[in-house]
Amino acid sequence: MKKRILYIILGVLIANVSFADPTITMLSSKGTVCDGESFTLTINSSQKIWFFVEVDPGSGWSPASLNLFTTGSGSSWTYSITNISISASSSFRIKYSTISNADLTANPIIKNTGLFINWNPIPNATVAANNTICNGVSINIGSSTVSGSTYSWSSSAGSYSSTSPNPSVTPNITQTYTLTETITSTGCNNSNSVLINVNARPIVNITSSNTTICDGNNVSIHMNVTAFGTWTITVSDGIVNGTGSGDKIFIRGPNITSEYHIVNAVDANCTSISSDLTGSITITVNPIPTVAAITSQVKCNGVNSAAINFSGLVSGTTYAWTNTQSSIGIGSSGSGDISSVVLANTTNSPVNGTFSVVPTANGCSGTAGVFSITVNPTPTVNSITSQVKCNGVNSAAINFSGLVSGTTYAWTNTQSLIGIGSSGSGDISSVVLANTTNSPVNGIFSVVPTANGCSGTAGAFSITVNPTPTVNSITSQ
Repeated sequence: MKKRILYIILGVLIANVSFADPTITMLSSKGTVCDGESFTLTINSSQKIWFFVEVDPGSGWSPASLNLFTTGSGSSWTYSITNISISASSSFRIKYSTISNADLTANPIIKNTGLFINWNPIPNATVAANNTICNGVSINIGSSTVSGSTYSWSSSAGSYSSTSPNPSVTPNITQTYTLTETITSTGCNNSNSVLINVNARPIVNITSSNTTICDGNNVSIHMNVTAFGTWTITVSDGIVNGTGSGDKIFIRGPNITSEYHIVNAVDANCTSISSDLTGSITITVNPIPTVAAITSQVKCNGVNSAAINFSGLVSGTTYAWTNTQSSIGIGSSGSGDISSVVLANTTNSPVNGTFSVVPTANGCSGTAGVFSITVNPTPTVNSITSQVKCNGVNSAAINFSGLVSGTTYAWTNTQSLIGIGSSGSGDISSVVLANTTNSPVNGIFSVVPTANGCSGTAGAFSITVNPTPTVNSITSQ
């Protein structure tokens, strides 16, 4: 019996030693915190303990940190719990065990430390939603004023600052703007950021220089385009569509002097402003010169041509001409008016010179005018043998001929008493010749050849009709 009692006593003594209530204090690095602000709890214990901290935000206790235990040496044990944060004014206490970590949740001992930390809320620091704008566009990035708060803005690039709750910004590059809102009474603050993506506006510059063209020609107008995706550019006279950046071309062919500039540009993201659109080009249009119609000429060999004076509607026009047949007496080419000249045709057929006249003014050439000068040959008549016939005898038929095809022959006769008329045309048939005189009668013929309106040198021949001789009566004897 005595041994048993002694054992029990010893057991009690041992238990009292093992589970003696340690002296525990808990200190906080801060007595007042802002929502989400970190602080440190330092736990001092007179002996080693296994513990976790509970926090009471007013609605019940809940663990703040689990399975933490002190470490150290000697008779004082210290452990610091860092980066603690609370969301309401709170009291703290310790659940601990002096035996083991395993006994912490099975048989915890609760130690109220009397520590209370004041909690202050943080402001919302309300910013606008992320957005995308075009360069040069202004946008508000905050919200309405909250009484009792101050505001401070900064930017990811540059040195932007503002104290407005809802400033308007006009960034020219993508920027992140950060707002820090501070509650004046507590000093608690909160920060939020808003991303403003900035798209570049399309930029267009006409790079072509002023130029001069002839009416009816086109000009390739170059412009340097900086744009994203598909774009539509409004030119002073219409629309040009395209894609991407670089040297772009649009074609114009005005019929009067015209100036071209860029009015507007819209790409897949943005619309230009006036300062984005530079350059212009003036296309001076010169009219196409003309040459008034020239009447063709048909002339005879040896006759003067009519002088040819060229004219047209465009002042200062010059005229260059060519001639396909210089043998007519006019050169194969020349410029300006053509003076009257003696035309020539040494052949037996008409010779045609075809003229092409090109009008030129201010570097522009017009449609060639065409006319001709035809020089007909001088017709001839082959020589005719004169005849001497007796009265009452038939003349020899006379057939006229010459070298020029189609020649007609007109003749005259000085003595129609011989039985051939005083004039006629064409061949002369055989007739019975007459001479009622006592002397020879001579008919002189002149034959004029005519072809294509041209007359040649007259041919001449004669028909002499001798009288029939008689004998005077003789008296019979």
